[in-house]
Amino acid sequence: LAQARDVGFISHERLDVLNDVATLDLWLADTSQVGRGYGSEAIGLLCGWLQAQRGISRFLLRPSRRNV
Repeated sequence: LAQARDVGFISHERLDVLNDVATLDLWLADTSQVGRGYGSEAIGLLCGWLQAQRGISRFLLRPSRRNV
């Protein structure tokens, strides 16, 4: 848990309305936030919300090639 401080940003966009597919984008504020589970938690929360509120059940993430 990020303990009420900003550690990054997550967003979504519907990619395919007919097949209920959404793309997800995630950025962490800096490298000190890496490896703490914040990204995984944010993705899980957003996917759960999109499933419950929008009926979207398929998600696409495209990590940057620079993301090691």
